[in-house]
Amino acid sequence: MFIDGQRFDASKQFNFGKTINFYAPKKVTTIELLVTPVNGRIGFLQAPTIAPLDTMQRFIFKQFAMTLMILCSFLFVSLYSFGIYAQKRFVFQLQISLYFIFISCSFFVSSDGLLDMWPFIDSNLPLQLKTVAGLLTIIPLYVLITTLYDRPLRKKAFSLLIILVAVAICSLFFVQTHIYNKLELSLWLLLITTLFFFTCLLCYSFYKRKELSLEHVVLIQALLYLCTYLSLRLYYTIFGTNVQTILWMLMFIFNIFLYALLHHRNLAQELHLSKKEVMQSKISFFNAQIKPHFIYNALSNIMALCYIDNMKAAHLLGKFSTYLRFIFENNNSNDAITLQKELSLIDAYVEIEQARFPNKITYSSYVDDALMSLFIPPLVIQPFVENAIRHGLFNQVDEGSVTVTITKQDNILLVIVEDTGIGMEPHVLKNIQRGTYENQGIGVMNVKKRLQLMPNSNVAIDSTPSIGTRVELRIPIL
Repeated sequence: MFIDGQRFDASKQFNFGKTINFYAPKKVTTIELLVTPVNGRIGFLQAPTIAPLDTMQRFIFKQFAMTLMILCSFLFVSLYSFGIYAQKRFVFQLQISLYFIFISCSFFVSSDGLLDMWPFIDSNLPLQLKTVAGLLTIIPLYVLITTLYDRPLRKKAFSLLIILVAVAICSLFFVQTHIYNKLELSLWLLLITTLFFFTCLLCYSFYKRKELSLEHVVLIQALLYLCTYLSLRLYYTIFGTNVQTILWMLMFIFNIFLYALLHHRNLAQELHLSKKEVMQSKISFFNAQIKPHFIYNALSNIMALCYIDNMKAAHLLGKFSTYLRFIFENNNSNDAITLQKELSLIDAYVEIEQARFPNKITYSSYVDDALMSLFIPPLVIQPFVENAIRHGLFNQVDEGSVTVTITKQDNILLVIVEDTGIGMEPHVLKNIQRGTYENQGIGVMNVKKRLQLMPNSNVAIDSTPSIGTRVELRIPIL
């Protein structure tokens, strides 16, 4: 090739990566560009650019800035998606991350970045690596689309896809140059056709399931932008017409990033709802244990009282019906109850026990009337009162007392249950705190487990042998 009579390149080999700079003197007003074919073949990968030096420098800087911006956008989306995958283990984020890693590599080697770093390598290698990275993007994109489709990707289909991509990649390194060009165009045409087909398949799947949400619209739009971008690039390669494609790529990046954000938000909401459902299921299980336990003990007490005083037994049955009515009304619900309801249940239970063991139990409660309307989880105080009576007072000869004191601290109810019973030995108290003591009662154990599922809640137990036991509950106000 000669420029203004000066020979710059007489190589007989194709050199895709070599850049030739020619600076004409200021006084020169015309430049003659003479291109001499070698063996009847010649071509330019990019059209020659002729302009003043300052204009050329600005043009090169704009090209570099645009290339850097796109590459940074690819890497940002890839790292963001991988970070979400590492934290939440959302598989679709891993597929997006791999896709943008491969497309970043393809974009980097196609922008002469590889030749600038290692000018001694074969000039055909960047084009081959660009095609390889482009072919590798098929795998995560294909898996992502088929995951959202009704029928997940089967192992045989995935294995066949891997084999086809591997054969195509190997063929790129062992075919002649003119065959390579045709093979590359065929592969990209196949990629565009496959991508468009699965995009249509995805649209049909969403339409069939009637699940076309904003998230799905953004994903379909992103895939269509990608199809448009690849189609324009293929058109430019075949016909040599420079169609502006960078805008389509930027729109694709924006939409796929927006899709990742929407999908992550939806999955986070689903995860939160799943955790909430698990918590409600556990609470339902614990309540299912605690309710039969109390009913059994209450009926046993009333049955024993029937042999002593029928009138008192009838009176206590009326009290017990209050509790049963509460149980039946809330049997399928874990909704909070007022503090007043909880205390009325405690009063009913204590009266049943006092009737069974006269002059044995003294019960008192200290609660501000303003707190009675506050909502708390059901049956979190009564089991500790029951435990104080049955295990603290019943096992001593003298009369004992149980005191319940309730105060408010911010959004927490501080409940203190104290008794003057026999107390607990240190090793028994230690086992109860660990949750390994078998005789602590079903009610107390399940209340502790239920409160562990609620934020800002706590159960603290302190006991001294022959002195009594003090239980401190921190219950969140619902």
